[in-house]
Amino acid sequence: MFCENVARVLVLVMVTVYSNEAFLHDNRCKVPTYDKNSHVCCGDKLYPIGRNRTCCNGKMIDAGAGICFLGIIRLQNPYSCDGKYYDRKVAFCCNKKIYSKSSTTACCIRQVYDPTKYHCVTFMKIVPGLEKIT
Repeated sequence: MFCENVARVLVLVMVTVYSNEAFLHDNRCKVPTYDKNSHVCCGDKLYPIGRNRTCCNGKMIDAGAGICFLGIIRLQNPYSCDGKYYDRKVAFCCNKKIYSKSSTTACCIRQVYDPTKYHCVTFMKIVPGLEKIT
């Protein structure tokens, strides 16, 4: 009976102590006053409020990239390019930059090229496209 009551108390304490709201707001900015309707303090920096971004335990994240749960960023899309998250269905990373996917853009190691005009071949060199043999 005693152990059962202790377990209930521990569960109640854990539920009431942790609140996700505490991790969504950060007051460490070195700016004495700012308009909280137009800006948010995240980490030690001030950011304009945007519908697509949120602060998670001192780090600004794109809303589409993940969610903040108890101060931990849970990635919805685990693909990162130089610290920025992107959707591999519509973009790709090349030399630490994000590019939109299209039929005329591809990456050959660290260089973006047009695959309709060039080929990425052995040793990852980009060479002029080969004409089709008819």
